[in-house]
Amino acid sequence: MAQTNPTSRPAPFPFVIGSGRAGTTLLRAMLDSHPELAVPPENYLITELEPRRDAFEGAGGLAVDAFLDELVSHQWFKRFELTRRDVRGELDAGDAAGFADGIRALYRAYARARGKPRYGDKTPVYVSSVDAIAALFEESRFVHLIRDGRDVACSFLAQEDMRPNGVVEAALLWRERVEAGLEAGERLGPDRYVELRYEQLVADPEPVLRRLCEFIDVAYDPAMLAYRSRASDLTRHDGGPERHRGVFMPPTRDLRNWERELDRAQVEAFELAAGDLLDRLSYPRGVEVGEAIGGATSVLIGEVDRLRSEVEDVERALRRRVREIRAQLRAERIERRRERRGRPEG
Repeated sequence: MAQTNPTSRPAPFPFVIGSGRAGTTLLRAMLDSHPELAVPPENYLITELEPRRDAFEGAGGLAVDAFLDELVSHQWFKRFELTRRDVRGELDAGDAAGFADGIRALYRAYARARGKPRYGDKTPVYVSSVDAIAALFEESRFVHLIRDGRDVACSFLAQEDMRPNGVVEAALLWRERVEAGLEAGERLGPDRYVELRYEQLVADPEPVLRRLCEFIDVAYDPAMLAYRSRASDLTRHDGGPERHRGVFMPPTRDLRNWERELDRAQVEAFELAAGDLLDRLSYPRGVEVGEAIGGATSVLIGEVDRLRSEVEDVERALRRRVREIRAQLRAERIERRRERRGRPEG
């Protein structure tokens, strides 16, 4: 079940990237519902293990046992629901020249366990690591899903346990991630990078999915739109229906609608922070340029005050912890002196 084609080059390895809350979990559900594709839950193994590659990669190729030791002990490995033996079997089936082959073996094992010949990845934050991943995997293909940042902000604000938790912070994060993807796409070119719009995906999914399938060299299959039957399994590692209700529904427009959910001051603040990127992406403004002053100012001041308070809370917690550590060290020194005084002279 190795990823091969008639020229013996690996089949495309798609990576779904973008801002958080942009619909990437829905797109992963669609891809993973394809009978030939297996896409594991979001994880950060590649970028977290890559800096350690010198520990298990050398002139003789991949040090398999060292790699497996590092892999299976990592917190994200459990999301693959594999054993060490599963990955070892894929590694033993071919020559592993280095770290990239170790990762390929992991993803092959995941696909094999699900009876599929192809694999992909959905880790949105990899949008900031496109160049490194592209250099690791010559077969990598990047699928950048873009959504109106104001709807992204609404989705972030609805998740009480997620950052960012303010509209300006959401705007800046959305801007950072989307611009990183756009810039990477310019460097990679159309053979390795494609942009999809979330709004088009949910409004008329089949043409968007056909375009995507052509990009990653797999035939479109209607099963991609039958993801709802597997929604609970697809989201159980990522918060379930409370966080990803769209995976439990048919493609649905306006699950988040900034015109309905944000007040004018919030819209003004978002567009002050990221309006030029909305313009670049042809999303219509909610406020005329130059009008966003009064209400936006109060929102910005409120968010600055909140962030300052959070920093102060962290500083207080750190100072408290330092005091606790110092007290513990003093107690240990006193106890050692007592022990020395209590020893009989030899």
